[in-house]
Amino acid sequence: ASQTLFMMNNPFVEKVSNEFAATLLAEPGSDSERIQKAYERTLSRTATQVESEKGLTFISKMEKLLESTEKDPQKRKVKAWGYFTKTL
Repeated sequence: ASQTLFMMNNPFVEKVSNEFAATLLAEPGSDSERIQKAYERTLSRTATQVESEKGLTFISKMEKLLESTEKDPQKRKVKAWGYFTKTL
């Protein structure tokens, strides 16, 4: 359990997750396509329909939660995607 917490709170992991998120967001395509790319790059497979839907829901909810602390919509989007990529 302590290793998991270390990885989830590690500044390096957060930095890499946010960079990966920014890379995904810089590419053309829809959010569904970005989720597919994220799965392919991290897990070497495509996301199932359920995984894709859950990913979109997770990102949307994170953006809503971040509204109170991050006023810039673009930064909020990157942070939400960063949390998503960290989970992968």
